[in-house]
Amino acid sequence: MKTTPKRKEWEKDYSTQVVYLEEIKQSKATLRFGKNYIKNSEVSGQIYCERQVELKYIDGEVETEQLIVGRESHEVVVKDSNEGLFLNTLGFDTSSLLYSIIIAPLLIEKESPLLNKIPTMIYKKTEVYKLGYPTSFNDIANNNINAYVYEFELDIAKKNVNWALQYWKEEREAELTKNINKCRSCNYISGCERKNTISIQS
Repeated sequence: MKTTPKRKEWEKDYSTQVVYLEEIKQSKATLRFGKNYIKNSEVSGQIYCERQVELKYIDGEVETEQLIVGRESHEVVVKDSNEGLFLNTLGFDTSSLLYSIIIAPLLIEKESPLLNKIPTMIYKKTEVYKLGYPTSFNDIANNNINAYVYEFELDIAKKNVNWALQYWKEEREAELTKNINKCRSCNYISGCERKNTISIQS
């Protein structure tokens, strides 16, 4: 098991990563679409639907409230997983790392005391009841707040990032989502291979 690195150690490693990123930004683009680095949000978008990410670059950005809401929680899960991978790279022990997604009504302020207490509340419940992961808590405090708790899995995070990079390195073409239901609300369907399939089923 890894020991938690001392502050000076991880700060040094973090600073090295920041310098490395700046060097990459200034370097010659070697990735698809003339990019020289990939954002975490793009990797999470690929997990949702890689072909959709590609069509954004080809056709330009198209966003609607429905599209954002449908994709948002899924992408947050992947982003948090990738951030766990980054913590591991800095030397932190991530073997017992958990992350949670909290979905609350828009009327509840982001800085409300209740929302700030929820992470501690759900962590205590998972410990007391020895719950497996992923797990969920619904209608917390009778406020229509839902929380989903996931266990960080290093091997899966590495696999997802390596898979995503294959596309940007042009080692393979974009893959379509396996969940065809995502296609029904996609604003890029007119340029996608699934266009006729969705039209027939509609």
